[in-house]
Formats: sequence, structure tokens, C-alpha cells
Amino acid sequence: MKTHTAMSRLIAAVIIIMVLSCAAVGISAAEIPAERQLSLCEDYAGLLEESERAALIERFGEISEKYACEVAVVTVNSLEGETPRNYADDFYDYNGYGWSSGDDGVLLLIAMDTRDWYITTYGFGAVAFTDYGIEVAGEKIVPYMSDGDWYGAFTAFADRAEYYFKLARDGEPYDVDTREPMKASSIVLFSLVAGIIVGFISVTAMKNQLKSVTPNN
Repeated sequence: MKTHTAMSRLIAAVIIIMVLSCAAVGISAAEIPAERQLSLCEDYAGLLEESERAALIERFGEISEKYACEVAVVTVNSLEGETPRNYADDFYDYNGYGWSSGDDGVLLLIAMDTRDWYITTYGFGAVAFTDYGIEVAGEKIVPYMSDGDWYGAFTAFADRAEYYFKLARDGEPYDVDTREPMKASSIVLFSLVAGIIVGFISVTAMKNQLKSVTPNN
């Protein structure tokens, strides 16, 4: 009887320790100060209308939930002496970005003082955004930024993230050998050009046949 009681007390003690440990973990995770519980679009440089920022937060949230990998953008007026990479990495880590325990995500930093941009990646975000993928993403968003169309730039970034995440989930992350699908407008243009070329060849062939006929006397 005493052995049974001692065993019961031991099991109870283990359970209590486990519960307290889980509670401690939960508390520490929830202790991020309110000023560090940031949204997926933090526009400190004031580049967006509030309606645009709200639309981007919604879009980023949908992509993040769909692929279990956060997408975020932050704009700042100054890097405060930091490199774009260090600033972006620290901002991502300090403010608790990242999906679930793996902290999976990508964050686009825009710095107005140096006119720099940087994409920091973590976990699955680093798998989806290869070095080449980041380079191409830059090519997609820079023209918008050059025109001052920040909403267009961040929307293009969201498009890239969704495209890259899908490829990576399918086991083929975007890289130098990836063939991008043709846009509908490009397909239509290609069809029109092809039709014109085929038509021109047909007409030319018919003319040549007519010229080769010997007239009757």
C-alpha cells in the first residue's frame, strides 16, 4: 500500500512539474511588450495611406496563414547607423516576427535615408526565398519604388512571396532554372504576333504560286 502511495505521489509531482513548465513557457512567450507586438506592415516612414496599409496587412495575413510563413514589411526613415541586413534581422528577431515555433517568415525593409531595401528570411522563408529569388523580387519591386508607388511595390512583394511559397511547398523553390508562367497579356500578344506571321507567310506563298503560272495565249 505504501509503495502504491509513493508511486502516486511521484506521478503527481511529475505532472505538476510538467504543467508548471508549460505555463512558464506560455508566460514568457506572452511577455512581449505591447510596443513590440507589431503588425505585418509597419510604415514608420509614412509612405502609405492608412487604407493601403490596412489592405496590405490583410493580404500579408492571408498569405501567412495559407503557407504558415509570415510576410511582413517595415519602412523606416533611418537605419540609425546599422547596415540594412543587421537592421532587418534585428527588427525581425526583436519584435517577435515569424510563424509558430519555427519563426518562419520573410520581412522586407525599406530605409529612406540610404534608399536601401533588404529582405530578411527565416526558417521556411529562407527555403522559399533563395538568393536568386531575392534578386528577382528586387527586380519586380524596384521599378515601383523608383516611381514612388510604394503600395504597388509592396503588393508586388506579396505576389512574389505567395508565388515562392507555393513553389517551395511543392518541393521546387524558385531558382535560376525556374520557368515562370506567361501572363495572360503575353499569351494574347504572342498569339497575335504568331497569327500575323502565319498569315504573312500564307499570303506570300499564294503570291508566289500566282506568279509561277504561265498565262494562256
